[in-house]
Amino acid sequence: MLCPAPCLDPQIRLRPVRDEDGDFLLRVHASTREAERALGGWTDEAWIEFIAEQQARQQAGYLAQCARPAFNLILLGDEPVGRFYRDDGKQEIRLLDLALLPGHRGLGIGTCLIRDVLAEAQATKRCVGLHVGITNPALALYLRLGLRVVDVLGPHLYLRSQAGAQPEGQPG
Repeated sequence: MLCPAPCLDPQIRLRPVRDEDGDFLLRVHASTREAERALGGWTDEAWIEFIAEQQARQQAGYLAQCARPAFNLILLGDEPVGRFYRDDGKQEIRLLDLALLPGHRGLGIGTCLIRDVLAEAQATKRCVGLHVGITNPALALYLRLGLRVVDVLGPHLYLRSQAGAQPEGQPG
């Protein structure tokens, strides 16, 4: 699936996760938790074990709680650069996880993917929803793209677009 305009790079695409993607997915997951590692004084072996356990729990949670989860790798050309997980409901497209390797953050890849989902939601008269940590730098992106805070859940926020709303920065 190639992202439609206004994506910055036509090489951004998604493909379903495969069994052989496990090591890459662990690397992505670990990259999102480096601050935690720095605080814990982890050995390499303990860190890898912790990340593998956390990722397995996360995956099990998605499978238990989501009706129609889709687990995809984000590709830039043929190179995997991140993961993009979502759950498609009748009223809402739930963004479960969007994570990029550090060298690919801030380049517009996440913006492209979120705009694509917002456009899909608009076309199908659904909303887009997601949970995000209050300190997550992606929060500013989500707000800029038109998602609004609808609930505060401890250190996390629940954001949602209006059903069928035009994505910010998109021609009407």
